[in-house]
Amino acid sequence: MRRVYLFVDLQPSVFLVVGTREQAVVLTRAKHEVAPLQHNGLVKFDNCEVRMTAPFRIHRPDVGVKNVSREGNEEFRSYLDRLLKMMPGEVVGLYLIGNGFIPKDQAIALAIWAAVCLVGVIFIRAYGTADPSDNKPPQWGPVMISSIAFLIWVYTLGGPFAAFNLAVPYIGSLLVLAWTFFVPIFYKGPLKV
Repeated sequence: MRRVYLFVDLQPSVFLVVGTREQAVVLTRAKHEVAPLQHNGLVKFDNCEVRMTAPFRIHRPDVGVKNVSREGNEEFRSYLDRLLKMMPGEVVGLYLIGNGFIPKDQAIALAIWAAVCLVGVIFIRAYGTADPSDNKPPQWGPVMISSIAFLIWVYTLGGPFAAFNLAVPYIGSLLVLAWTFFVPIFYKGPLKV
């Protein structure tokens, strides 16, 4: 019999799984399901699999089951959750590393690398918002929002835009600030559950 031990973080969206299972992964948005099993922050599961599906999927706070919170800051947490899910940080990191290897005078190579990373954003976000266990397709709204965010980051960092003399640094910085701050306020997820 294999056992998985689960450390339950106090945050409503993060659980860290440690144990002997090869397929143990991070479990999100299930605190209410495992809280009765909790003992000193450690939850034991016998003979079960812990899977993570649709880690970037955005759930509208005003549709479906509502969270009950004693703290009263559930709306702010929902905003931060959407903000983090719509920032393509993993591909921005990949872009920065690859961009560091390409000479700055190689405009075509910089543009190709940016395009490859943009395809990476679309693929990762489409995969991360699809939920095959519930037969739900990707959420194309957040995929497009993350793609635009990536292009804004590339513009801000220079890359092919600087190589083609199209970059204006202060405009890029203002775009990053505005996009990052305002989009999660206005986009709250799809209208259907």
